[in-house]
Amino acid sequence: DVDGRLWPLSVFFSAALPGASGPVSARAVQRLIVDLIGGEEPHLPLSDETLVGLLHAQGVDIARRTVTKYRQGLRIPPSSTRRRLAAARRGE
Repeated sequence: DVDGRLWPLSVFFSAALPGASGPVSARAVQRLIVDLIGGEEPHLPLSDETLVGLLHAQGVDIARRTVTKYRQGLRIPPSSTRRRLAAARRGE
């Protein structure tokens, strides 16, 4: 170690979630969430429950509260706020 400290191995690995073809890393799931939200229609944002369904369709076994936790950690606002922001941009 360069600075003389020891780091636990857990620092270097993300948690895993069950998937259809084996474990899926939490970071990979977060990337999927970002991609799904990035592709949503601005006036019809995806709810956390809808995201769960889309992730289940891709073989990721995840709970709604986990999607909410990841979305908040990524600093992505909830669907109601994203809908309101889209409406404000359109001038409604």
